[in-house]
Amino acid sequence: MISYTLSDIIIYPVKSLAGIHLTQWQVTKTGFQYDRKWMLIDNQGQFLSQRRLPKMALISTA
Repeated sequence: MISYTLSDIIIYPVKSLAGIHLTQWQVTKTGFQYDRKWMLIDNQGQFLSQRRLPKMALISTA
């Protein structure tokens, strides 16, 4: 039997922004609670991503 050890949990509440490191967290039917729940959009309603704006990774959530 193979055993696994979870060493870190990182969630990204806002898609493409910096992640939050956690020691424990809730798991739902769809994954970690609040992971990628929100996203930023531009004036045309298009979502912003690190593919277009790599510096988004430097923005953290409070």
